[in-house]
Formats: sequence, structure tokens, C-alpha cells
Amino acid sequence: PGFRHVIIRPDFPKGLDDFKCTYESPYGPVSTSWERKGKKIILKITVPSCCTATLVKPDTTTEEIGPGATTLTL
Repeated sequence: PGFRHVIIRPDFPKGLDDFKCTYESPYGPVSTSWERKGKKIILKITVPSCCTATLVKPDTTTEEIGPGATTLTL
């Protein structure tokens, strides 16, 4: 069924140092935020308990994200 699996494909444009976004899905909020720390990016993703996500990284590799909060350094 729709919205049980989401695809997250963040963009990190130059000149923007942080970003936050939340989408109210039928199963709860899906949120992403990121912050630039020097040459690294700290990415936070929250997925509702009954859902999963696929993160598409800037280098086009993917990572499966389970429910709950996840923090990654890119």
C-alpha cells in the first residue's frame, strides 16, 4: 500500500547550510533535516513505525532506512 515505503533523495546545494522538511503521511510524519558541518553533512531522517525508506545518496548509492530516527554523516 502507498506510503509504507518512501524514497528520500536529498539535495545539498551550495550556499544552503541547513534544511528541514516534514511530510504528514497517512501513517505519521516522515521528516528529514540536514546541516553542513565543514565538509560533512549530518542528515537526520525519521520514518513512522510501520514504514521504511530508501535513501538515495548524492553519489546515487542507496541505503535502506528502517522505522524510527536515523542519523547519518555524509
